[in-house]
Amino acid sequence: MGETLLRRGDMSGAAEDTPPVLPVGSWPQHSENPMVLRMVDWRDCPALEYVPGRKGGQATFIGRRIPAQALDDWLSTGRALEAFSDTFRIDIGSVRAVHDYMTDSPPVGTVDLTGCCSVELAPWGTPIFAGTWAHVEALFDFVKAERTAREFSDTYDVDYEHVEAVLRHAVDQDYQGPMA
Repeated sequence: MGETLLRRGDMSGAAEDTPPVLPVGSWPQHSENPMVLRMVDWRDCPALEYVPGRKGGQATFIGRRIPAQALDDWLSTGRALEAFSDTFRIDIGSVRAVHDYMTDSPPVGTVDLTGCCSVELAPWGTPIFAGTWAHVEALFDFVKAERTAREFSDTYDVDYEHVEAVLRHAVDQDYQGPMA
């Protein structure tokens, strides 16, 4: 039979002709300011894990190198969950669990890195640690995996003072996510 087409924000399973849309606040929206990070905390999603060193520490499907973001990208093109499951050989139950989590308003931490002297904007528009190509968001993913700021510094060869400066900057903004 045909695939069930689940679009972002549509939990009924019925195919629709409307473009996929997530409820406001359920998936990080890109800010007008690229120095503002809005990051989903995936730690409570049963189908994902944070593994430092795997995909820059992003949340990935358990036992796989497929990041959660890949499912969002897939669905944004109007493709079906089953096709994602088949293409990446991930159990459909795990795919549905991630979809459910991201459409049920997961916790999102926001950090405005504007003015943080340890961060600069990469040519492609992503905040990176000054003098490196290491993504700042990777630090937050790293600590979600219960690793320390020192381990991040050593793993990604980022000056520890820069790592501390970013974490202090986040604390000064009342960031509520995990800290190293």
